[in-house]
Amino acid sequence: MAGFSALWRSRRIRLRNGLAFLCLAWAAGGCASHSQSLREVRGALVADNPVQALTKFQEKKEKPADLLYLLERGYLEMAAGHYAASNTAFEAAEIREEDLYTKSVTGELAALVTSDNVLPYRSYPYELAMIQYYRAFNYLALGEYDGALVEARKANQLLVELADEKEGKNSYQNDAFLQYFTALLYENAGETNDATVAFRSAYQVYNDYAERYGIAAPPDLKPDFYRSLIELGADEEAATLADGDDSLEDRALEGRDANVVLCIETGFAPYFEAVDIVLPIFNKDKDNEYRDCSDCGMEYAHVLVNRYGSNIYAYSSGGISLDHVLRFAFPHMVDYPSAVASVDVFTPDSMAVAPNLAEPLGTIAHQEFNDRLPKVLLKTVARALIKEFARTRAKRNSDALGALVNIANLATERADTRSWLFLPDQISLAKLTLSPGVHDLEVVFYDSYGAEADRKRVTVSVPSTGMVFARVRSYR
Repeated sequence: MAGFSALWRSRRIRLRNGLAFLCLAWAAGGCASHSQSLREVRGALVADNPVQALTKFQEKKEKPADLLYLLERGYLEMAAGHYAASNTAFEAAEIREEDLYTKSVTGELAALVTSDNVLPYRSYPYELAMIQYYRAFNYLALGEYDGALVEARKANQLLVELADEKEGKNSYQNDAFLQYFTALLYENAGETNDATVAFRSAYQVYNDYAERYGIAAPPDLKPDFYRSLIELGADEEAATLADGDDSLEDRALEGRDANVVLCIETGFAPYFEAVDIVLPIFNKDKDNEYRDCSDCGMEYAHVLVNRYGSNIYAYSSGGISLDHVLRFAFPHMVDYPSAVASVDVFTPDSMAVAPNLAEPLGTIAHQEFNDRLPKVLLKTVARALIKEFARTRAKRNSDALGALVNIANLATERADTRSWLFLPDQISLAKLTLSPGVHDLEVVFYDSYGAEADRKRVTVSVPSTGMVFARVRSYR
């Protein structure tokens, strides 16, 4: 608070109407974002200590009614190997999301005169889609395949509803990776019809991914879809799919033997930080010698303004005094740096398999935020106008009351920086064919120079028939 003392004691600064609340604006601007508040938790994950990450998270205030808390708790429980507890948290998150489906008019009005932080957290659609993905893996880890299939059906229903809501809008409308993942679950369970529907949707949505996010469908998807069509007896659609692709039938036959599906997650999805703009509004006395100094340039600016801290402004000219301050706060998206540029999966016979990018979550997050940004900025400006109207009305009664309202306006203006911090930046997919039995896979993560950035070992128990599903995460 040294800046506060210096500002208050400075004899050069002429504070009019009790505007020491500038210090309050500075203090409020230093409030920690959601990402900053969980820095130690994320640091423990980067250090490959998920148990410590969960412990650090639990040291914070428990918020069982907060959707974001439940999502992050669910992930950390899973990372620590507590699969049943993770599913409990994720189930509570689903229930909470249902409760929030109907908007609260009262809450929306409160946000217009304070900040969006007073509203309960509502997830981005891509965050909601990841609940079923992680819950399915929890059930697989618990040996409950039927539970994983239930999550697959819930995921497909969610994506149908999402597509209906977003039809015709330039935003995330469906999830190609999740459709593909659920199709593989159905295929492994022998539910060919459901598998075909999900394969078809994945194949179609990846065309949208190519246009919107710049990634192609994993090369195994088309052969998987073709094989499913043949098994279903949809020969005409299969022939259309194979048109111009002479090797598709052979690739489909080869893919039939794949018995390991490995999902490889890397990095962290982008997070939010605040853009905090403080605009000083000043009065000019009639006798101000600088009143007509329109050509004085930076010299004029130096006469007018002294700067303290990162966003404290005061006016030091004898003829100019500060009247009030406007503050605008809104979020901007920041990429979390990742050391990982490529991945290899080494089988027990040292054969290297390069997985294919299947889910660009970071890119999706940016696109979703960009789609929402005009509405966020419009709401920020509307809130500032409402607050300024309240200050003007209060000042008509007295300068002191106007200053107090300005204090309240500054203190309540906060950017909403909440998001599910522990989601990966990308998910890649590898399909392998191994002999039945227990195998150790080495997953090696490389940086952009080709040097090893991380290494994980994944143990899979390959059945004599069917597939085994596994996931691995590098936080580097």
